[in-house]
Amino acid sequence: MQPEESEILYEYAHIASEYAGMDLVGFIKGTVSLDGLDRTFAEWIITGLCDCTVFDILKKNNIYPDYIAGYSLGLNNACYCSGAITLEDSVTILKGVISSIRRVLDSDIRYGMGVIIGLELQTVLGLIDRYSSFERVTVSSVNTDTFITLSGVLDDVNIILGKAFEEGAIKLIPLDVPCAFHSSLMSDFSSDYFKNITKFKYRDITVPIVSVYDQKILTSAEDILKEQQRNFLECMKWKNTIRYLETQGVDEFWDMSVLSAMKKSSHLSEPQSKFKTIKSIRKSGGK
Repeated sequence: MQPEESEILYEYAHIASEYAGMDLVGFIKGTVSLDGLDRTFAEWIITGLCDCTVFDILKKNNIYPDYIAGYSLGLNNACYCSGAITLEDSVTILKGVISSIRRVLDSDIRYGMGVIIGLELQTVLGLIDRYSSFERVTVSSVNTDTFITLSGVLDDVNIILGKAFEEGAIKLIPLDVPCAFHSSLMSDFSSDYFKNITKFKYRDITVPIVSVYDQKILTSAEDILKEQQRNFLECMKWKNTIRYLETQGVDEFWDMSVLSAMKKSSHLSEPQSKFKTIKSIRKSGGK
């Protein structure tokens, strides 16, 4: 990060530390050590704060969004940046996610997630139908025509990844996540998440959030809460979201992640469309 970016991040981390009940600044600097779910909690908060930092840098450079779309936990950041929730609310949501993970780890079944790159959705669905079942493995995100994320019982997810390799997948990525996020398999473990997302008041917004589930435009507090409710148990349709935005005339997409994660996992179909990252501003000297 550049000095200005680090300054903003540390300011966010200082404020969020109080809400999280841990020294996030010390964790970033390496002077505080965390393990297990405490470490996961801190890493997720800091990842979100990095997104918010990028958003602030964009605004400082007079780059304002017409729409915001949040991928997975990125929905929390989209809600914060749009003004729908506060930073404290965002941390509260993550606390609910962590509590739900604890419930999963206390269960007798091990869950997990994985990414398949290079096979189309119907091929992946065929593998699940043939070698497992949709009660044990589900598609949890369709990022592009050939970038598919799975969630499910860990052994079965690994079986499908292996069969995808035999089928000719270009790349397989087991995810270091002990849950089956974005699938109904999390239903029995999600009570803490659903309780936490209703502990505070959502606000109407002027910069709309685009739903990654049905591509509807969200501006009301009620609709944004519904999106948070969907964000735990439903398959994300990121590919459809990007294509919808292109049909609305959007041809410039800014990735708010520091590591350009969404640019790498998205596909633009219109030749005039461009995905830009924080590196674009760094190279221009912030002008």
